[in-house]
Amino acid sequence: MIKSKITRLFIAGTAGLLISCKSGDTSALDDSIQELRANQKSIQEQIVQINELQGNQKNIQEQIVQKIIPVKALQSNQQDILKKIQSIDKSIANLTLANKNRPAKTQPPKADPNKVYNIPIGDSFTKGPDDAAVTIIEWSDFQ
Repeated sequence: MIKSKITRLFIAGTAGLLISCKSGDTSALDDSIQELRANQKSIQEQIVQINELQGNQKNIQEQIVQKIIPVKALQSNQQDILKKIQSIDKSIANLTLANKNRPAKTQPPKADPNKVYNIPIGDSFTKGPDDAAVTIIEWSDFQ
């Protein structure tokens, strides 16, 4: 598209010069032609540069697309993780509320090491007098 516009401009400029020039004075015409050829060469170089830039632009766009795809996958995974975190937060809140509503556990009374326990001997086997001040009881299981 750019080439066709430049070519039309070049042709129109050349035609204008040819019409306006006198046929007898060719030195001015030759100078104009040389100038137009130099301009044409400059324009062609610029066209080559534009084409190179367009190629570079396509490469950059492809690289961007290749980097965007993994980012989108990461964003999707991040959304999944956030949903799981919210679910865990709700579970923790529910457990906290349930613990607050639960009655406190009562611990069994601990044995007092200074207390004397009276245990009836009954008809158990004994060694020594029945009215002894201290009685030691041994329990064992014969299997």
